[in-house]
Amino acid sequence: MDRLVDVNLRDVNARDPEYGQDKELIRRQRRILHQLSPNIIEELHGHLQAAHNEQWHEFNEKLMLKGEVFERLLEAEDQLYDLFPETIRPEEETEDKQRVGETILGLMQNPGRFGFDDMDSLSNPDLFSIRFEGDSYIIETSIEAKTHLDGRTRHQLSDMGFRRAINIILDKINSLEDSSKHGLDGLGIGGHAIRLSDKYKQSITVPRNTQITPNSIGRSFGTKYAMNNEQTDRFSRDLQEMESQGLLKKACFSNEDIGAITDFFLDEINKLVEAQK
Repeated sequence: MDRLVDVNLRDVNARDPEYGQDKELIRRQRRILHQLSPNIIEELHGHLQAAHNEQWHEFNEKLMLKGEVFERLLEAEDQLYDLFPETIRPEEETEDKQRVGETILGLMQNPGRFGFDDMDSLSNPDLFSIRFEGDSYIIETSIEAKTHLDGRTRHQLSDMGFRRAINIILDKINSLEDSSKHGLDGLGIGGHAIRLSDKYKQSITVPRNTQITPNSIGRSFGTKYAMNNEQTDRFSRDLQEMESQGLLKKACFSNEDIGAITDFFLDEINKLVEAQK
């Protein structure tokens, strides 16, 4: 991991004199990279294999992996520097509540794993903050990692995006008569209810050099998320408002950093594949 900082990240930031002088940033990046799983190469390889099995068409492996790498980096940064203080910490709740909370997170992120294949296509955030209140679990904030901002991001943050997807899943879970069949003991009818907070908020985290301007936002032309000039300007203002409220956060890695780290991991994965032949 030291080579990533000393060679790969140094090279990609060679034209940025401030990077080399920011010793605290470099120290933070080094700690975060060392915080990653010791089996990160095997895990990312497995992630790519699963993606190939699930996708019916060809896809760009680097783009697919870059998003996953960014999420892993954010998890490590959160563990070390409390990037998401709104999330529940294991030591703050009883073991039972923490277990159910983790089950809810897993369910939201991957409904198909619990037998709800019809909900796998829903757009769900990467992370949630959950509050425990009496016999209910309250989802207060959804957190999404974004390496770039575009029309799809705008849709996900709208009422028809994450909020709609979460409500569909919650309606399904809360109406289950036999939740244990899905590995959801303690939920459903007669168990704990899960609901969206009346003050539910959406948060996104982006690379440290992300610019929040109309010109820096992808317009998603040619897709169902395409935006015109007026929509792009409005979305830019919405994002700036989120940033002022602490709902748009910036990680300590830039987009170029994440790309360089992804390239490094891809090379290591290719070496692993060759060694297994």
